[in-house]
Amino acid sequence: MAEHATPSETRTVFVTGAGGGIGSGIVHALHRRGHRLICTDLQLSAMEALERELGDRLHLVAMDVTRQESIEDAVAALPAGIRDIDILIHCAGHDIGGRRPFHEGTAEQWASILDTNLTGTVRVTRAILPRMLERGVGHMIFLGSTAGVQIYPHGSAYIASKAGIHAFVQTLRLDYQETDLRFTELQPGPVVTGFSRRRFLDDAARGQAYYDNLRGVLAVEHVVHCALFAIDMPEDANLAHILLTPTREGHSDR
Repeated sequence: MAEHATPSETRTVFVTGAGGGIGSGIVHALHRRGHRLICTDLQLSAMEALERELGDRLHLVAMDVTRQESIEDAVAALPAGIRDIDILIHCAGHDIGGRRPFHEGTAEQWASILDTNLTGTVRVTRAILPRMLERGVGHMIFLGSTAGVQIYPHGSAYIASKAGIHAFVQTLRLDYQETDLRFTELQPGPVVTGFSRRRFLDDAARGQAYYDNLRGVLAVEHVVHCALFAIDMPEDANLAHILLTPTREGHSDR
């Protein structure tokens, strides 16, 4: 049996959507463990806080997951010491303009959600997986959502994107079941971040009201804990799927 992974094993980790929320939380946790981190977001300015707080062992990259050339350029420009990526963590995503009936949004808004959350994940995976196959080692962690398996009204594009992630990860696991590559999907329920504010077009009050009207919510730390648990599994075991919900689910009666 393979030895259990320990926090002292230094690895190279590539994180999309690292500038805030869950992505930033994962970067902080992995930095504390001593890992080398490639942090990507749409703009370098989104990751300035990471650089100020953590400094060393960070390589910041402005990367647009909706543009194939941006991804390829980012991967090709990696310094020699961090070109071999051990862990890829997909956190980039949004639901800007969501939580309303389909006809109230534009085709461009819905397509943007799908292109970032689902197609962007496919693009980044395609750019990094071949080298993992060559090396015979690698772990990919995908940030899905309970929305991928629990349908609700007024979420058509976001739900479709997360259902697509769910199917994509399951298929990858089957495609590469004869290798030592590992694929993990995290499916958290509502997590308190700036995600809801951005969903409602930077309306902070409406974003907070969304969380306030739920019986229970998750913290970023809950999702980070699951990601670390998946990473720390023995190398001959793959934690394929984690469905994470608040203990108290659903909307409150307030």
